[in-house]
Amino acid sequence: MLSDAKSLNLDPIICSSYRTKEKQEYLFYNKVDEYIKNGNSYEKAYDLASYWVAIPGTGEHQTGLAVDIVSEEYQILDKKQEETRTSAMAYGKFL
Repeated sequence: MLSDAKSLNLDPIICSSYRTKEKQEYLFYNKVDEYIKNGNSYEKAYDLASYWVAIPGTGEHQTGLAVDIVSEEYQILDKKQEETRTSAMAYGKFL
C-alpha cells in the first residue's frame, strides 16, 4: 500500500504502531486532562477524549493490528491531517 501511494507521488509514513497498555493509558488520560484544563467535567472530558484516542484496552494498537499512517508533510494526528493530499487520496477525495 505504501509503495503504491509513493508511486502516485504521495508521502505516507507510519507514525505509530504497537502500543503497550501503559502507553495507551498515557495517551488517553493525557487527552482527558487536556479537555479538563479546557473547562470540561471529567465525564465530558472522558467522552471527548474517547472520540480521538481509544479507551485503554479497546484499541487495535494494543494488539499490534493497527498503524497510523500520516503524510510526511504534516505528521500530527489531528483534523488538519485529513486535509493533506495523502489523506485525501486515501479517502478518494482527489485534491
